[in-house]
Amino acid sequence: MDKVITCGLNEDFIGNLADFVEDNFLKKGSDISRLAFVFGGKRPALFLKKALAGRTNKSFFSPAFFSIDEFVQYTLSKKAPFMKMPDVESWYALYTLAGDVAPEIIKGREEFSQFLPWAREISGFIDLLDFENVPSESLESVEASAAIGYDIPESINTSLRNIIALREAYHKLLSARNSLSRGFVYLSAAEAVREVSFDEFDRILFCGFFYMRKTELRIIKHLYDSDKAILFFQGNEDRWPVLKDVSRTFSCSINPRREQKNNYSLSLYSAFDIHSQVCTVREILKKTGELDSTVVVLPEPESMIPLISEIGSSAGEFNVSLGYPLKRSSLYSLFEFIVRAQKTRKGAAYYTRDYIGALSQPLAKNLRTDSGYGATRVLVHKIEEFLLGMEPAPISGRLFVQLEEVESESHLFELAAETLKHMDTEVSAEDLRDVLGELHLLLFGLWEDISNFHSFAESLGKFLDTLIRKSFIANYPLNLKIAERVYSIKDDLLNAPFSKEVFPKEDIFKIFRNMLENEMVAFSGSPLKGLQVLGTLETRCLDFENVIIMDANESRLPSLRVREPLIPHEVIMGLGLDVIGKEEEIQRYLFRRIISGAKNVHLIYEENQEKERSRFVEELVWQAEKKANKLDVVPVPRVSFSVNVLPAKTEVGKTAAMLKFLKDFRFSASSVNTYVQCPLRFYYRYMLGLEEKQELLEDPEGREIGTFIHELLENAFSVFVGKKPRLDRDFREGFFRTFEEMFERTFSKRMRPGSFLLENVMRFRLKRFLEFEETSDERNIKEILYLERAFEEKLELSGAAFRFKYIVDRVDRLRDGSLLILDYKTGTDMPKPQGTDSLEKMELERGSIRDRIRSFQLPLYYYFESRRHRGETLNAALYNLRNPGLTYF
Repeated sequence: MDKVITCGLNEDFIGNLADFVEDNFLKKGSDISRLAFVFGGKRPALFLKKALAGRTNKSFFSPAFFSIDEFVQYTLSKKAPFMKMPDVESWYALYTLAGDVAPEIIKGREEFSQFLPWAREISGFIDLLDFENVPSESLESVEASAAIGYDIPESINTSLRNIIALREAYHKLLSARNSLSRGFVYLSAAEAVREVSFDEFDRILFCGFFYMRKTELRIIKHLYDSDKAILFFQGNEDRWPVLKDVSRTFSCSINPRREQKNNYSLSLYSAFDIHSQVCTVREILKKTGELDSTVVVLPEPESMIPLISEIGSSAGEFNVSLGYPLKRSSLYSLFEFIVRAQKTRKGAAYYTRDYIGALSQPLAKNLRTDSGYGATRVLVHKIEEFLLGMEPAPISGRLFVQLEEVESESHLFELAAETLKHMDTEVSAEDLRDVLGELHLLLFGLWEDISNFHSFAESLGKFLDTLIRKSFIANYPLNLKIAERVYSIKDDLLNAPFSKEVFPKEDIFKIFRNMLENEMVAFSGSPLKGLQVLGTLETRCLDFENVIIMDANESRLPSLRVREPLIPHEVIMGLGLDVIGKEEEIQRYLFRRIISGAKNVHLIYEENQEKERSRFVEELVWQAEKKANKLDVVPVPRVSFSVNVLPAKTEVGKTAAMLKFLKDFRFSASSVNTYVQCPLRFYYRYMLGLEEKQELLEDPEGREIGTFIHELLENAFSVFVGKKPRLDRDFREGFFRTFEEMFERTFSKRMRPGSFLLENVMRFRLKRFLEFEETSDERNIKEILYLERAFEEKLELSGAAFRFKYIVDRVDRLRDGSLLILDYKTGTDMPKPQGTDSLEKMELERGSIRDRIRSFQLPLYYYFESRRHRGETLNAALYNLRNPGLTYF
């Protein structure tokens, strides 16, 4: 029996492996339960089991199946039991050890939260050294190595010396605790393999390996030399340098018995963003008959959710198996809001914007009550309305709010209960108060008094338990997988040796967020039926007739980490570890392997100013062009969408109810302006009552500043109604005293300390306004007639009477006896109607009216005031308060 079997990249690897077992074991009546199969991952074992079941057509005792991680752990466990050390525990161990044996590393990073990113890098580097069985002597001799070809800076030598000491101390600590890191498990297993027996297996078959770490090679080589191992490869050593190195190690030839030419059909697609990519996949799947033999490969995990959203309803059964970033989940988003609320809290008061942000997060505001999901959602929206001032209350407009203050707003719960009643949901005000209390505990109370990771983990556990029971997180398998991983992190923190050490709360949050940001959640499903959605690594040893690869862009395929913040890449290469080169060859091999065994290959990539297609794709195109001896032999359709343009006009026909509404409606200059600009907007705003939702903005909008100025000027100048204004020293002092009181009440309490900038700008412009009022020749005022006066009038047009309401900012009587209507403007836009000559020539249709009138405020004010003051000389002007001046009508 051959100890090394090789098949070509375009052959069915699992099928060949099943044939080998059938010919050499099943047909000879051998007990295949005494066989062990070791793959790079777990998925190929499921396909091999299915293939073997097809060969036997009856039940059988299964062989043993391992991933390489499982086999290495199995090997070490045969010598002595051990535990895997959780990542956070290993990082803290490195942190404490660094303070003793390598203080230069920890300098400037004395807090664990500061050192954590370096602990992660150091842990990864030590694992790399352990995987590759690099002795400390090699690190010590790097400086003198001629292979590097340049002098290493002393800072790097210092880092290497510190890492040597840290690695040795780290290994001692792991051995003492019998709790090992992943790299140390491999290193220990490689040393223990000669001392353990594998008598329970007749043969151990290592299948589909490409690059093997030094520790893996040592384990497999020992079993190979002991006539225990059979090696299955795919590929040709003459083409792949990695396989050439493996063949030298095992003193064997890695060449397929029969080399077949690739006969797959290649299709390329140029897309412009992720959404056009997933739509392309959807269209390809529509034309693909057999989805059970189809795979969609995602080099970029972030593409998974858009893809599933697009094909979920049409692809039938499908399986997703790849790592997905936990930080892109809704659970992570909710925790971000919680952390932000704690960070900006002042004593018992929460920053209103962050308070509402946490309550409004979908997982929070949709918590289930006895009455369903709607009660919490309505309650949260009512709280937002109260804080915005849409419902006047003591908490309205507050910059910071205490939980007890919100819970004591009885009117809030009564209004929410009334709204729910209109929705046919009966919930009492007291029940809603209990709901808010639970929300406050979940989002705020649990996190207020934590001082160590033990109390933090307990709060996290209660938080997750409530979400699983009451939120819709349990309705989505992806969210459940993510919650399962967070539970695991919670257990690691709860049981960590340092769990009861006191940490600043900010550091606890920072460390936990850092852990979540680097977590990948592995999803798994039913891999033997339906469409397969896999990451690049998950395609190992598997073959499909139809292969669709998304994100076939440079930096995605291959995806390489070219920056090494701890130790320069040149130094790592000096240790004989060409990490980047090996990783690129591995990804190139996996790409070539999965497409070589297919019948139809579809490669989709984005093409724009920031992205270009992968070098792997360029290589395929170049080979096709060389074969045809001409360029552009592979057509590349540009993905596009068919856009049906909406009609130029959207009409809403007037019903009898609408006509009645318009007859009774009290028009204003603003409503007429809205209609002239866009009749549909008038319909939505005034007839349907739809308005843009207000937001808890950190900075006030222009309309709020305008309202503030109007109120200030009305209050300040009201003493001069019926007489000439005197802007003396006493008036100015009182004016700015009123300004300060109003500003404190209106803006300071809802803005951060940066409000002083707005206050100073407004103060500067108001000083200029007062100077203009006092010194300008245009302001020859005899008396102020009225300020902010509201009127209602009727306007008859074509035999019909229309009701109008308007508020005049100010009307002055000048020294010459004429009246001047003033409309204050605080913004940059001051739409002034064209002159009367132009207006007389205006066509009476909406477009012409819009372009020439521009704003009906001055014309309407002028018309109505001229009727009120018949026989008097009258004019109107826009009063610019930003740069004081008058623009006359």
